[in-house]
Amino acid sequence: MEPELEPDFVKTFPHLVEDDRQTKKARFKDQAGSEESAQFMSFKDKLM
Repeated sequence: MEPELEPDFVKTFPHLVEDDRQTKKARFKDQAGSEESAQFMSFKDKLM
């Protein structure tokens, strides 16, 4: 379930979008559900 990113957000923060993609890839690669990932996701939810 990918949330739709606003084009403006992508234009303004391309590095954040890319980091998010890399984080998702890493998370799917090892599904250990690390504490770090959980903290990052809750932090990201607060930004939205």
